[in-house]
Amino acid sequence: MNMIRRSILNVERGRRIVGVTLPVIRKFSDTDTNSFVSVREDKDIKGLSIVTLQKKPVNTFCEECLNQVTDAIHKVESDEKNKAIIITSAFPGVYSAGLDLNGLAGKTPSEIIEFWKSLQNMWLKLYSSPLITVAAINGHSIAAGCALAIACDYRIMSAGDYNIGLTVTRMGIPVPFWLRSCLADVIGTRQAEKAASLGLLFKSQQALDMGLVDEIVPMEQVLPTAREQVPKWLEIPEHSRVAVKLGMRENLINELMSKKDTEAEEAVDVVQLESVQTNLRNALETLGMRKYSKLR
Repeated sequence: MNMIRRSILNVERGRRIVGVTLPVIRKFSDTDTNSFVSVREDKDIKGLSIVTLQKKPVNTFCEECLNQVTDAIHKVESDEKNKAIIITSAFPGVYSAGLDLNGLAGKTPSEIIEFWKSLQNMWLKLYSSPLITVAAINGHSIAAGCALAIACDYRIMSAGDYNIGLTVTRMGIPVPFWLRSCLADVIGTRQAEKAASLGLLFKSQQALDMGLVDEIVPMEQVLPTAREQVPKWLEIPEHSRVAVKLGMRENLINELMSKKDTEAEEAVDVVQLESVQTNLRNALETLGMRKYSKLR
């Protein structure tokens, strides 16, 4: 039985729809003072949870942070009363600065594979989720931050001098096939090829004009606007909305599921190239000198 048919039957039978089943790395707890992610129920909109990225200083994704995002989505999905999530940042001005490069620099093949699989799992869990997913992009959204945003159903970004884009190519690491495909679905094949090949960053207005984001609003209005958007999606019968979403995404979901191990192994081969390791070390040195004070 395919994913769409199974989802429709689950709704009709009163069962909770869940996205792709992935191993739960840890039991997520948003009360943990060391947590990189928090989850809270919206007080006014029934069925909405707010997922907040809170890894200081700029929400770089280490392996543990990736796993916590995956488990947070799983936690929300598992409760049948939950219908939607908004993903935002605790740090206005920075949604996410991308992957923590320490997870790739100077690591063993097994360490890189585990890190890469955590990235795959996080993105796949979000992309395949039957929940309504809205990215409240309240600042720069770089590399893996952009990857997270384009996995969502709807994207609202802060207006002004903020950047969004997939930049990993600049490090000598090709954009993974699943991100290339998703980006092409969002902005079109030609624009996606150029953006991924050159590792381009786009200002908020550019991102809006090309369809990379759906709205831009003043910083203080990003989360309120995201909350206003959710009821419009909640009006649609869940089984029909999920059928459309998974129907559009099923091929890419299945392709990534079938190629996860091979793709992770290929990533190791690239990441361990001396030229890539040099780029990673140089980037970490530059970031250290700047102390993450400004994203360019």
